[in-house]
Amino acid sequence: MRKALAALSVVAALIAIYGIRRRFAASDERAALQLLEGYRGGTPPRSIRDVLLTRHPGAVVELRAKEESGCFHMVHVTAEVRDTNGVVASYGFAIDLGDSRIGPADEAGRKVIEEVTSAHP
Repeated sequence: MRKALAALSVVAALIAIYGIRRRFAASDERAALQLLEGYRGGTPPRSIRDVLLTRHPGAVVELRAKEESGCFHMVHVTAEVRDTNGVVASYGFAIDLGDSRIGPADEAGRKVIEEVTSAHP
């Protein structure tokens, strides 16, 4: 009986820890999406979404976040752009919540960040 109770306690503790960890991850993912959506750069200021919609007129931008490291507050955000023909373009961004920094996670993301931060008419 004691062994069963101990095993049940261990399982309950693991489930609780996983649930708490998942809540922290979801919070980091929401914060990363807010940081990415709120970022403005260049002159006049443009957002990453503005650049993506300029590159893909009439398209829909969908952002998804996935925590990479809870300890270091790193989140990977993928922007998928679907145009009217159903073609998908993907852009990756690495979000450092500890320093509130947005960096590229792939070459396409790097080009978008460069475009956001450059001067444009």
